[in-house]
Amino acid sequence: MKRFSFRLQKLLDLSRRREEEARGAMARQLAELRAAEERLEQARKRLDEGFARMSQSLARPRIEPAEIGLLQNWLARAEKAQKSLEARLEQEERAYERARAVMIERRKELLGLERGRDKALEDWREEAGREEAAQMEEVASSRHQRQRSEG
Repeated sequence: MKRFSFRLQKLLDLSRRREEEARGAMARQLAELRAAEERLEQARKRLDEGFARMSQSLARPRIEPAEIGLLQNWLARAEKAQKSLEARLEQEERAYERARAVMIERRKELLGLERGRDKALEDWREEAGREEAAQMEEVASSRHQRQRSEG
């Protein structure tokens, strides 16, 4: 019996590479998402610290108007930066979901091909078993005929 050969092996190999690439892209996108979350968290902490400083300044009996103006400007910039980071985080979340969807699709393709290969291998093994049984039957039959003709 000839050795097993899956006729879609090249496609299976390509599908494996595509799935690995999609998995890598999803991992990179997840790292980008985590980094965006961390940047946003840091911006939120800075903004909270700025509000705390402003509260402390306002709690003092005497405060300079210039100081209030500086704090207001800083807080406005910090809020704008936070909003920008929130928008970036949303973009990263959407990009991650797209990468995840691609990876899932590639995985489904790969699993389908692997199931096809497994079925083909099972069929080949069954056929090989039938051929081996037929050969064994032929050998046994030949041996039996020789024994009858000798005896």
